[in-house]
Amino acid sequence: MKDKDTAGDILFTHSRQTSCLTARYLFNETSCFILRTNKAVQSLSQRQILNSKILIVGDDLFTTNIERLKRGIKEKAANAILNKLKNGIDVAFLTIGDPTIYSTFFYVHERLIKASPCPKIVFIPGISSINASAGAAGVSLGLADEKIAILPATYIEDVKDTLREFDTVVLMKVHRVFDKIRSALRELALIDKSVYISRAGMEEEKIFKNLDDVRDEDLNYFSLVIIRK
Repeated sequence: MKDKDTAGDILFTHSRQTSCLTARYLFNETSCFILRTNKAVQSLSQRQILNSKILIVGDDLFTTNIERLKRGIKEKAANAILNKLKNGIDVAFLTIGDPTIYSTFFYVHERLIKASPCPKIVFIPGISSINASAGAAGVSLGLADEKIAILPATYIEDVKDTLREFDTVVLMKVHRVFDKIRSALRELALIDKSVYISRAGMEEEKIFKNLDDVRDEDLNYFSLVIIRK
């Protein structure tokens, strides 16, 4: 037990593939959960999580929109977290996947580590969408001395160069440029070595080993393509 005068800790954890025991421990032992949107609150409320434990930070400021992320930091939205910590309240920041891979929390993290005193921050590793997708599709990401590359699909020219150089390539955030990605893979004769995974680990999970079967309604923000030569 911590003394009431001691600053709280921030626990950065994940929500996808979290075991029931881990989730129950977090809900019982953590005083406050940091979430980005009201939609997330509604989802947790349906699981009988007390609303008094939930704190919205910046609401839609902390999204995947970089400009809004910067705006949220500039407007010191992270102070909502610091105020809880200074009052001795432990905080959990929930995210999807692994906290160290393309996670928006690190924009908040930059603000938190500059605080005085600096709060204790504990990271709980999760299963990233990359690993979850590979497992769902039954694809090996790499063996022996093979080279693996992970990059956002939005850089289409970089994607072509990377596909030529690496044995396995994981393309993130493909939903907005999927047609371009599919054309590039066809051009490089790699379309039959590719798999599209949407919402890995979720109830609506979809796996396409033939990218020509992917329709517009199958495209989703939580999606990626794995190319394995």
